[in-house]
Amino acid sequence: DFYFTHVHPRHKLYYDIEAEGLTIDPEQQKYLKNKYKTRKIEVTKELTELVGHDLNVNSPKQVHVVLYNELKCPLRKDTGEDTLVALMNNAIKDEKRKRIISLILEGRRVRKTIGTYLDASADFDGKMRSAYRICGTETGRRSTAIMQPPIRPIKLGIAFQTLTKHGDTGADLRRMFIPDPGHLFVEVDLSQAEA
Repeated sequence: DFYFTHVHPRHKLYYDIEAEGLTIDPEQQKYLKNKYKTRKIEVTKELTELVGHDLNVNSPKQVHVVLYNELKCPLRKDTGEDTLVALMNNAIKDEKRKRIISLILEGRRVRKTIGTYLDASADFDGKMRSAYRICGTETGRRSTAIMQPPIRPIKLGIAFQTLTKHGDTGADLRRMFIPDPGHLFVEVDLSQAEA
């Protein structure tokens, strides 16, 4: 019943969305790549100066050694974002260690932005697409993914559902997409959706 009443009727809608894609502004994409690659260099340089050696911010092992062994931060279960934010806001008082944690988090965000979104390849017609999975979760919610074999011969596109909307990064990434002629983008205020 769930399939026939909730999933099956939406197949054509998601097929059409997947087929349409979003037009990319190549100049804006190039500008953002330069902006974020420059920021990555700045973050890496400052972090190296503060720590005293190179640090791969995406390596949980290296981050663990720096924070808990070298800087003597109170030991936590991991080095995930939530853990580091809580550590920085609640347990660390001196500005140098706070700055190091902040740079680790920013370094991760910048790397993810470059690797996942800005370096993503558009489809063969120049549009950015996402694969839509209408049976994406057990609860019936949809999910998105990059397009890859057998849908496309190589990995293309981005998972639109994962595109951040927070902070400057969210605004920057959204500037990369432009509406087709005769169309426009609309942001719906979900707090008023019921009304």
